[in-house]
Amino acid sequence: MTDARTSPYYRPVGVRIVNFVVGGIVAFIVLSLAFVLLGANQGNAIVELVTAVADFFAWPFRNMFTLETPELSALLNYGIAVLAYVLIGVGVNTLFRKHR
Repeated sequence: MTDARTSPYYRPVGVRIVNFVVGGIVAFIVLSLAFVLLGANQGNAIVELVTAVADFFAWPFRNMFTLETPELSALLNYGIAVLAYVLIGVGVNTLFRKHR
């Protein structure tokens, strides 16, 4: 009988937690970006909530680039934030997998 931890499909609990948290952060940022690009009503309660959560996590990248159009600035800044969170998630997952 083989140990479940030697299976290539085994994911430690820490990896699953990191995936869940990073996935949630990325989802809020991408959804907020979609609201900006699609011209959603910024006064709507759901749009305000999603934007507030996304802005909280993307604040280091918020004004990294200021371009002529706000949509292009949001696409670039939020895109970099998403990329940064995905890379952080991959890095932490790699550490969890190496130290099991």
